[in-house]
Amino acid sequence: MRIPMARLLAGCVVLAFGCDDGDHGGRTIGGADGDAKFRGDTAVGTVSWTGADGLNVRESASASATRIDWLAEGTQVTIVCQVQGEMVDGTDVWDKLADPGGYVLDAYMKTGHADYIPGVPICGETAGECGDVDYHGYCDDDTLVWCEDDALHEVDCADAGRACAYQDASVGYNCLADGDGGGGGDSGADIVVAGHVVTGQERAWLAYIGTEVVPRLAGSRHDRLTTAARVAWWSLKEGVLGLDYAFEYSNCNFEGGDQHIGPVDGCPANRAWQVGLAASQVPWPYIDVEATALALHPGQSLGDVLWATAVEAGYDPSTTNVGAAIVASTGDLRRSWLLRDPAVGFTNEVEVVTAECIDQSLSWCFGSGWDTTARYAPNRATAMGAIDDLYAAFDALAP
Repeated sequence: MRIPMARLLAGCVVLAFGCDDGDHGGRTIGGADGDAKFRGDTAVGTVSWTGADGLNVRESASASATRIDWLAEGTQVTIVCQVQGEMVDGTDVWDKLADPGGYVLDAYMKTGHADYIPGVPICGETAGECGDVDYHGYCDDDTLVWCEDDALHEVDCADAGRACAYQDASVGYNCLADGDGGGGGDSGADIVVAGHVVTGQERAWLAYIGTEVVPRLAGSRHDRLTTAARVAWWSLKEGVLGLDYAFEYSNCNFEGGDQHIGPVDGCPANRAWQVGLAASQVPWPYIDVEATALALHPGQSLGDVLWATAVEAGYDPSTTNVGAAIVASTGDLRRSWLLRDPAVGFTNEVEVVTAECIDQSLSWCFGSGWDTTARYAPNRATAMGAIDDLYAAFDALAP
């Protein structure tokens, strides 16, 4: 979703093709969804939610087009591009396949994204002049570079007395004056945790947590910052903040090992099942999840909370079958989606982190088994320092 943001750069906007005093989309310089739409990437999809019916492959993006093939439930295919076609079952997004070469309705493809997939091109569009540059852009010293409307844009921030820096997860990089940026603090500075500068993706989620999640939590400002710091550390070391789909993240520990599962898929009983931005465990919550959701969202029903969480994850219940299934979910699946509400997930997970990692130093809290744990939690002392670093970062970011 493109979110208009005022970029407030005075003077002439220097583009790759000249100079213009006008507004360019939402980036005044403009708005962002952060997804690279013209990189020419492919994606892997799995036929899902069809049961024994399977999925028809059509000659064009229409349910009335000639059927050229059929795919069984669970079949994996390569998606080469996507296109707007006939509206069927709440979506008009169709995926073109590498083999057999026809089109299938995206509603029945498990891709990890709702409808359009970041990085996969629109059928018929080319990479244009942007190459690997997306709307979030980057800084080349004080020159801001970004892609918008399939064209590469550049502006020298220093000409307006500003500096090129990171603004927030929605906008990406921008020309900022001192004090500009997400939340109430300096969103453009690097965030250093346990001696490591966090990655761009991690930094984007930390900016979101500081500006959007902290205000939703309960308690004093100190309590909210403590919750955010402890849970963000946990999610960092678990690797979740390195994902671009952390809202919809769902990982099940099957007997054969961990596997990311679809948005309306469940996990076998009594197996570890980790979900959402807070990397919460579904089977063993420390809180009454439903009561907490209602307390954190006064005046809303559980259906309202599920609806908003589905939308935040990219599954609008008014237009997608997946979103409608989330709102209608029950049992552990419903609990998993309530825990994917950031405020609910963080409220649950701070109890887990405090009891198991800070108070008891249990073995799964620390180690070097994978990269993010080795960086942020190789031992208790480093982990506690990382939490302190995150508290300071959120103190600067949060309103």
